Amino acid sequence: ITLNGSLTIGNGANVAAHADTYAPAINIVGNLSIGASSTFTKGGTLAFTTSGTSAITDSSSGQDLGAVSATGTNKILSTSSSVKLTSVTLQGSDDTLNITGDVLTITGTGTPLTLNGGTFTVTSSSVVYAGEGATNITNTTFNNLQLAPASTGHTFTLGTGGSQTITTNGDFTVNDGSGTETVDVSAAVNQPILDVNGDVL
Repeated sequence: ITLNGSLTIGNGANVAAHADTYAPAINIVGNLSIGASSTFTKGGTLAFTTSGTSAITDSSSGQDLGAVSATGTNKILSTSSSVKLTSVTLQGSDDTLNITGDVLTITGTGTPLTLNGGTFTVTSSSVVYAGEGATNITNTTFNNLQLAPASTGHTFTLGTGGSQTITTNGDFTVNDGSGTETVDVSAAVNQPILDVNGDVL
C-alpha cells in the first residue's frame, strides 16, 4: 500500500485500523496521525519514503506501530507526540530521526534501533527500551535512556560491537521505577564507554 499523502486514523471518530490481518508493507510519503479514541493494530511494515519530513502523531493511549523505517533520500522522520513502536530503522546516513521533546518507547528485541550512520536528534527527549527478551542498546547519544521491560528477567547488552560509546545527555535509568522487575544490564560483551551526564537511577 503506497500513500502519496498522509494517513489519518480517526479524525474526530473512533476508528480501528488493522494491519495484522494481511501484514501489508505500508509506504507513506506524508504524515501519520492517530486520533485520541482510535486504534492501530500492527502488522507488516510501515515505511516513510521519498524526501522531506514526515511526522508521527499518536494522540491515543499509545499504539505499538510495529516495524517503522525511514527509507527516502534525505528523509526526516519526526515525532509530534510520544510514540511506541517495535523497531525503527534509518536506511542511510542521509536520513534523520528527530524525537525532540517526546518519549520514544521501543518494544522490540535484538537491535531494534538501527541508525546506519543517520542523524538522531534527541533534545529534551527520552528513549525507553521495553523489549521482553535479549536486546542490544545502540551506540549513539541519547538524552534520557531507560531500560524498562514490562516483565522480569531480561538482558540488555550495551553496544553492538567493540570500541563504542553510549552517551546520555540526561539520566540513565534501569527498571521502570517500581523496583519489581529484575533487569540484567551487560557491558562485558562489548565493553563500551558509558558516558552519563545526568544521574544513574
